[in-house]
Amino acid sequence: MELNNAVVEAITSNNWLEYCGVETNLPKGSNYSYLSNKKVVNKNVKGVKWENICLEERNNLTGYLAKNKPELYNKNWNVLVREVKTEVLPKVVDKIESQVSILGLSSDIVNSVKFDIINIIMVLTYEKYYNSDFYTSMLDIYLSGHIPCGWDGDYPNGKILVY
Repeated sequence: MELNNAVVEAITSNNWLEYCGVETNLPKGSNYSYLSNKKVVNKNVKGVKWENICLEERNNLTGYLAKNKPELYNKNWNVLVREVKTEVLPKVVDKIESQVSILGLSSDIVNSVKFDIINIIMVLTYEKYYNSDFYTSMLDIYLSGHIPCGWDGDYPNGKILVY
């Protein structure tokens, strides 16, 4: 099994966080609410609520694969995650760190974005077997130059907050 090359290419060629802080170039659709307060963005991205939602969505995929496609999951998951960490992340981390610094955001956000990248690539690599609107939306947000930074509402009802 191989990583989803289209997603990897989109991620490595992205202009990371280019439109953060401005209500420009937001992704299309009604799944999002714009958040303009930088302090709230910093708090939300590192917040337990947002982290739990992201983990729950990733765990939905891994649980599905472990139950329904155990050979595919057991044989490939860790190998593919290592590939993302060694081949993809090094191509984007400097851009992300630079933008986080320019925007005056907490440096902790870099780790959150890296975690999101891993999950986005993994979920979309397995999209033939499991569909996640959540991680597809996250990719759209990042590709639009913004950052997903929390959840407005009681999950799964509500919207992703976008900075």
